[in-house]
Amino acid sequence: MFNNINTMKMRKVKYIYWAGVLMLTLFAVQPASAQKTTDKNSPASIELLKAKSLWFNTTNGAGLTLDKMYNFSSVDFTYQLKSGDFKKLQDGDKERLLGVSTEGGQKLGTGYAWGKFSFNNEMQRNTQFNTTMLDPARGMPFYPVDPNISDWKKQDYRLEMKVASQPLWDRVILGIQGEYFASTGAKQVDPRSETYFYTINIKPALVALFNDHALGVNFVYENLVQESGTTNSNSQINHNVYVMKGLGNYYPSVVGGLQSLGRFVYNGNKVGAAIQYSYGFSDIKFLLEGKYDYGVEDVISTPTKPKKEGSVVRELMDAKLTAVKNGFNVSRLELSYSNRSIDGIEHVQVLDNTYEVQQWVDLYSSIRAIYKQEDISARFDFFRGADHDYKWKAGLFTNYRSNDDDYIMPHSRMIIKNMYFGADAKANLSLGGETKLLAGAGFTYKNNFDGSYHYRGADPGSIIITQFMTPDFQFLKQSYYKIGGELSLYSGLGKMSRAGFYLKAALDYYKPIEGDNSRVQTNFGLGFIF
Repeated sequence: MFNNINTMKMRKVKYIYWAGVLMLTLFAVQPASAQKTTDKNSPASIELLKAKSLWFNTTNGAGLTLDKMYNFSSVDFTYQLKSGDFKKLQDGDKERLLGVSTEGGQKLGTGYAWGKFSFNNEMQRNTQFNTTMLDPARGMPFYPVDPNISDWKKQDYRLEMKVASQPLWDRVILGIQGEYFASTGAKQVDPRSETYFYTINIKPALVALFNDHALGVNFVYENLVQESGTTNSNSQINHNVYVMKGLGNYYPSVVGGLQSLGRFVYNGNKVGAAIQYSYGFSDIKFLLEGKYDYGVEDVISTPTKPKKEGSVVRELMDAKLTAVKNGFNVSRLELSYSNRSIDGIEHVQVLDNTYEVQQWVDLYSSIRAIYKQEDISARFDFFRGADHDYKWKAGLFTNYRSNDDDYIMPHSRMIIKNMYFGADAKANLSLGGETKLLAGAGFTYKNNFDGSYHYRGADPGSIIITQFMTPDFQFLKQSYYKIGGELSLYSGLGKMSRAGFYLKAALDYYKPIEGDNSRVQTNFGLGFIF
């Protein structure tokens, strides 16, 4: 019954979702009468447009009106390949992704609307220790794993939208922002699984104007549902699984037989708020944003006789300062701070076998683990030439990340502290006529300066510790460098049209400072811009 209800809910949301995709796609390809036909949109021009915009990357959709963005739309087709053994065990030795996305922005008088839709189909080869999770890194410690090497097939849909009104009484702008994401996937080797996941969030927003000052506020509500079930294609053989509780702590279970692991159902809700303040003088603008999110997610197994597997409470605090200097050239600076805390709550339950009751009864609940992550980052970008396309750009960035995970009893702890440094650059070269070549290169260095993992649970010799947690810890604490490059060949479609197309190829190479393993990611793309 529980499964049928959730299936109906997901279908209802999906119908709304596809209606929105159709409306936004039709909306995005409308002609842009307010823009000069000589200004052809290209990958470089859209990148520059977003770099000039302060409010576009905030959670306040109403601020789009203040960014003064022009009309654009694009359709992109992507083929991505990953290969190599420098990875976590839950990633594939080889991964292939096929994707398509469409994005568009349209003026609504003096207001603005933006939307994006994407679809991805993914195949992961030779993953391990992931029985049911589509995204094992999403901050959920309660899930089953098994040591069998298996492929995964996944696909996902994402719809995003932002709409901002024109200024009302020259004082107030209203807006709304929303996102719907649905994903499904299947593990291909016993114990097999099928998993369904979706989130939907909505952010109503308001911006108040005071001369050169703007003050914004928005609120957030998000709902999350995930369901997964496990089976065996060979019913004669049962398979051991391990239900993780955090930092290597687990309890054993089995798929198959009378005591087979039941369906896992995750249900979560999140609320939050954010405030923004922007000010501009001369050719300099800056925006300060602070936000806070609070969410709770519960996990149960066997919905027909619900048993609580655990709960998490998430808190997220963010602060970001963005400054942009416009003129013949554009300079952009971003400074940000993020603090995330997750409490892992476990429940002590007993089964009441009384006739006509048959249910799990709570005896005790407590926080058994705390997971903390802190990020401090900075990025500076300089764009040479800022009329419509840039001539070249260069950027520098750094990011400090600290992870401190603590399982309270039996006490276990993992600490990872990393610093990232990087630089990238692009040149927009004219090849004559309406053809341009966008060539880019980048370098990233990750320096690990602290890392420790201490497991003090009941079974330090288990395969969960020796074959799963310890190898993944070694990966997380490795220093590495990444070298990348990309080429994008763009050509306009007629002198009187703003439309154009491009072909893109990109490659990133990851190499740890110690060891012989490596990983390569390649991307090929075809796109149309209007």
